[in-house]
Amino acid sequence: MEIIHDLNKTFIEDKNLGIIDGYANDILVLLNLYKFSEEELYLKEIDNIIDRALKKEIYLNEENIGLWNGPLGFSLILDLLMRNTTKKV
Repeated sequence: MEIIHDLNKTFIEDKNLGIIDGYANDILVLLNLYKFSEEELYLKEIDNIIDRALKKEIYLNEENIGLWNGPLGFSLILDLLMRNTTKKV
């Protein structure tokens, strides 16, 4: 449980996390922590990471080109399209 506590402190309290800054694996870790504990806090933090990343400019470089060409990039674009095209009823 000490490892879970340390991960919680690292990922939840660090406000500088973002996938554009090279923290895409943090999303996977948070998903695994959520699967283990089923605490909604982890899902909220994943949303926060993605929201912070979407507010920044996206730079493609050798380190992150695979990230944006893969499923995460596709899901972010799909999320943006859904947010901007779906009308609330």
